[in-house]
Amino acid sequence: MPWESVDRGTVVTTDWSGYSDLVRIGGTHGNDVVGLLYEGGAVDARDEIRFARFTQDWLTPRRGPDPTTPDKAPGGRPAAVLGGARPTDGAFGGAIEFDGTDDAVRLPYRSRLPLHTKDFTASLWFRYSATTGEQPMLWVGGVGTTQPQVWLRGEPAAGRLTGLITVRDGAAPPRTASVRSTGAYNDGQWHRLVLRRGGGGAHALRRRYAVQHRRHPRIGQPQLAVRGAHRATGRQPGPLHRGDRRSTRP
Repeated sequence: MPWESVDRGTVVTTDWSGYSDLVRIGGTHGNDVVGLLYEGGAVDARDEIRFARFTQDWLTPRRGPDPTTPDKAPGGRPAAVLGGARPTDGAFGGAIEFDGTDDAVRLPYRSRLPLHTKDFTASLWFRYSATTGEQPMLWVGGVGTTQPQVWLRGEPAAGRLTGLITVRDGAAPPRTASVRSTGAYNDGQWHRLVLRRGGGGAHALRRRYAVQHRRHPRIGQPQLAVRGAHRATGRQPGPLHRGDRRSTRP
């Protein structure tokens, strides 16, 4: 529903959707019939104008506040822990276990989160053993190939980890850069993953696993590094991660 995020409201459609409006169209007191007019489509939200109707008893009951976990960055507010994510042992200290169905940790928006053109480093510890699907570990920004975003995910069927950055500059077409590892690291052991953007234009997949180079000076210099195993040092939008994660750092 328009006044709830998708994880808290009742899902009317899983297609792309846009502008919507509500109207009461009948029913008895306490069980009114509501009409929902909205844009929707399997490919584009502007494909169709759709109409749905429902009563109050069809809506998902409103739930209480989500549990939270601290964001220890300067000025950070607690992050919401969604689904059934639960604490587990980490590479050191604690971590959070995700079931790949509806679990996630969501940071509330604040002005320091958008990356714009700044250099940055994102670092996290992870472990997982999935052999199929996409395993998102970090997602910042929009959804879809044309929206500004930064993400890290495991792609075990392809045998790799991928880091991606998409940027926009006014009306110019979006530009994307990505880096990939030569292994998926889905061995159920702890690994540390680092994505870095700096000056210049070379895109390097660093450390001893593989190296790739790409030129795109307007996006910057992303670098992806996987360091250590075991306890070593070193579309939503879309599928959710199944595995454990500890201490994501911007």
